[in-house]
Amino acid sequence: SFFENSKLYAESGQNASIESSQSEIENTEGVTSKFSKSSEVKDPKNATKKCLARLAISPPLVLDTYLGESLVLDAQKVLSSLHIDQCDRQEFVDQDMSRPIFEHLGITNYFDKDLRKLNVEQLEYIQEELNATHVVTIKVNKKKKNIELFLAKFIVKWGEVALSLPKKIGEMDYKNQIENAPRAPELLSYLALLTPNTVTIGSGQTEVAMKLEPGYIESSTRTRGLLPPILSSIGFNKIEHYRAFDIFDANLSLFPSSFLFAIDQTSVINSPKLSAQAADQFTELSVKMYGGCTTFNGQVAGHSPIGTTYLALGIGPCLFQNQREDRDAIIYFDAASRIIFGHRAFFTDRYYFFLEVDQVTFTSTKIYKNDIASAKSVSRGNFGIGWYVADFERKYTSFWLGN
Repeated sequence: SFFENSKLYAESGQNASIESSQSEIENTEGVTSKFSKSSEVKDPKNATKKCLARLAISPPLVLDTYLGESLVLDAQKVLSSLHIDQCDRQEFVDQDMSRPIFEHLGITNYFDKDLRKLNVEQLEYIQEELNATHVVTIKVNKKKKNIELFLAKFIVKWGEVALSLPKKIGEMDYKNQIENAPRAPELLSYLALLTPNTVTIGSGQTEVAMKLEPGYIESSTRTRGLLPPILSSIGFNKIEHYRAFDIFDANLSLFPSSFLFAIDQTSVINSPKLSAQAADQFTELSVKMYGGCTTFNGQVAGHSPIGTTYLALGIGPCLFQNQREDRDAIIYFDAASRIIFGHRAFFTDRYYFFLEVDQVTFTSTKIYKNDIASAKSVSRGNFGIGWYVADFERKYTSFWLGN
């Protein structure tokens, strides 16, 4: 095992005593815990080195941001009475600072990742952004009903930043910290997981894909957006940050996305069957529609130094209004399938460029239908800028809980 367990010791206030057997204590904040002796954890009496141990605690996998934050605070109380590396000073990285950094690497209350699998660039990112000397992980085992704390130290190995092997340094009481702890409603926690974490805005082209009956040809199409050009591509997506992957990497994922569309299109149709005398005859087909869709998508993505290229398939509900030249506007609620192909590249940790084409096909609604043509899909091509909102699940949960 990569985790090393050793003898346990207990500490109370300023006077600490080393026990030969496991001891359980209640600290001043009421957090029941157990400590284990390791090379990084020293008796306070021997803490003579003038140094600072700065600990970053990664979010525990508990599927609840509210409970996850509470566990980190409890872990800080447990660890505050220890002296790491015999340092006379110790502090913890604030969660508001550490959560977004860990999220960028794919470590959240909803998704876990072994710190030992992080590459050099990812470890340097944690160390530099958080100015941390150690990382603490909280392992929650629901089957065994225990909570264990593991400590790893940043070291330099062959000229590169690395982490020492994680060592168990303590435990927390499962009943008090999990079963009896306040937590967000379960439905709210899962809604937070499905909530998009990016907003995209840009410009592009949206067209209704007309399928003509035999004998007719489309001579021209005029498309006018119903939104200002800069707002013609508004979308809300849930994506994974580029820092969560190696320089060359690939992954599969499931994610929700929402988008708005608005289009005013006129197609000029004529027929080569017409006689020469009537060759200038034509028919105009017009469609005006606007609305929005939310789809749940499965995606395969490839990552490289120039960004992320992805292909996704999804399905979900749409609500839109449709008006044609031969009838008034009608509001539809329908399911739609969606295929997406695109590329995005971050230019900061919060903002990225994107280029995307997609096609939305409605399952039962005909956008247009007469003797000349029919249509049931919308094609879009967009480019613009996306804004990545870090730690969105916590912001979303806090908003609804009012804290």
